[in-house]
Amino acid sequence: VQRLLSGSNRVVTFSQHVATSQATAMFGVAREKIRVVPHAPPDLAGSLPYLDGRKRSKASVQLAARTLREHAAGRGWGYLSNYPFEEVPYIAVSTQDRVTKNLRSVAEATRILTRDRRIDAKLLMTAPLHYGAGWTALPALLEREQLTTDIISMTDLPREVHAAFYHCATLAVHPSIFEGGLGPFPFYEAVSVGTPCLMALGPHTLELLGEAPELEAFMFDPNDSLGLADQMQAVISDRATAIDIQSQVFERLTGYGWKDVAAAYANAATGES
Repeated sequence: VQRLLSGSNRVVTFSQHVATSQATAMFGVAREKIRVVPHAPPDLAGSLPYLDGRKRSKASVQLAARTLREHAAGRGWGYLSNYPFEEVPYIAVSTQDRVTKNLRSVAEATRILTRDRRIDAKLLMTAPLHYGAGWTALPALLEREQLTTDIISMTDLPREVHAAFYHCATLAVHPSIFEGGLGPFPFYEAVSVGTPCLMALGPHTLELLGEAPELEAFMFDPNDSLGLADQMQAVISDRATAIDIQSQVFERLTGYGWKDVAAAYANAATGES
C-alpha cells in the first residue's frame, strides 16, 4: 500500500477522515495529492416497484414480506418460509461479521430488549454465523444466551430481497465503529425504502454530522449496549418521527448523485479542480 500511494500522482478517498487520519497520517501522502470524493447515497427504492414515495403502507409491507418468505422457501430456510415479517417487529442489520462491524453490541442490545424488557422483536442480520470461530464474539454469545431463534442470519440476499428485508424492518442498526465513507451505506439503504436507522459513533458518522447535524439523536456509543437498547426501544415506540427526520436528510443528500461522483473522479484523473 505504501509503495502504491507513494508512486501515485493522485489519491482519491471517500471521506475527509480517511484522507487525514490514514492517507496523510499513516502513509505520508501530501494533502495536495489527495482528492476527497464522497460516495453518493445508495438508493434501493428502485428494487421495490410497489413502493410509493419511499413510504411504508400495509400493502407494500405485505408484498415485501411475501418476497422474503418466497426467498426463504427457495433457500430451504424452514423457520422463515412462513414467518410473518409484516406482523412481528424486527431489527435489520446488514453487514458482514468482522471485528470493526461490532455485531456483538447490537446482539446484546437485542437480548436486553427481548429478555429483560419483554419487547416483542427479533434481530435479522445478513452476516453469516461462524460457530466455533475465535475471532468473533457473536456466535458464542448466541449459544451462551440461547438466542438462536431471536437473532437469525439471512445471508447472500439478492438486491430486491435485500430491499424487502429493509422495508419490512421496524428499524435498521449499523453498529460498525469505522467505515471509509461519509456515513454508513446501511443508513442510506434503509431510509431509501422507508426504514429509520441507528448508527454507531465513529469517524464516518461524525463526518456525516457535519452534513446532517439532526442525525445526532440517532447515533450511539458503540461500547454501550444498554444505551443502544434504550435508543432501539425509543425508535420502536415512535418510528414515525424517526423516519420523518431521516427521510428529510436523505432527500437533501441525494442532491449529490453518482454522476457527480463520476465527474469528480474524472477531474481527479485529469488534475482539474
